Amino acid sequence: MKNNFRIVNILRIIFRLSYLLAYFAFAIMALGVIVNLFKSDNVISIPFSGTASFDIPTTYDLFSGDSISKDIGYSLKLGRVESSGLFFQLLDFFNVAIRGGILIFLFKYAYYIFDELNESKKNGNYFSVKIYKWIKKVGFLMFAYPLCFLINGFVVSQYVVEKISLMGQEVHFQTDYNLLSQIISVLVVFVFAEIYRAGIEMKEESEYTI
Repeated sequence: MKNNFRIVNILRIIFRLSYLLAYFAFAIMALGVIVNLFKSDNVISIPFSGTASFDIPTTYDLFSGDSISKDIGYSLKLGRVESSGLFFQLLDFFNVAIRGGILIFLFKYAYYIFDELNESKKNGNYFSVKIYKWIKKVGFLMFAYPLCFLINGFVVSQYVVEKISLMGQEVHFQTDYNLLSQIISVLVVFVFAEIYRAGIEMKEESEYTI
């Protein structure tokens, strides 16, 4: 049991430090973005989870001695888009504000959870409504983070990047919908939250029975 609380305390410290570091990193990044708003010629780098598929004539040799030439489909990922101008500066500002805010609150509520669990060893109350609410908030924040990238990718692909030429071909990038798998995996957090809530109800019923 002591080992379990040692792990809880370590996680409490890790999330506390992560929360403070995220807070200061967000403040520095936000300050940098605000300063860049006054620099009209500054080049902005905006995160973009974009993918594109296209065919390229390809020739490859086999160990058997055969040579095959055909059009092969390739998948390409674009991680960032760089440009200048007020629109890109504002888009960069909202990106930093939203993603930074999500991470700050995510670490904050994670710290609250393990801090409350660490305190629970004093009174033996391991099932708390507060912890249940914080777990759900962590789940919503984990859901919002990849969703933010999906929305950002849609905006960039539809209203920012008109076309990209690559090896003589016009390539259209669209948001990477593989991010949906991350959103689905967040459901595990909500399942755990409901299991924890069931533990709270069982604890309350046992107290009433006694």
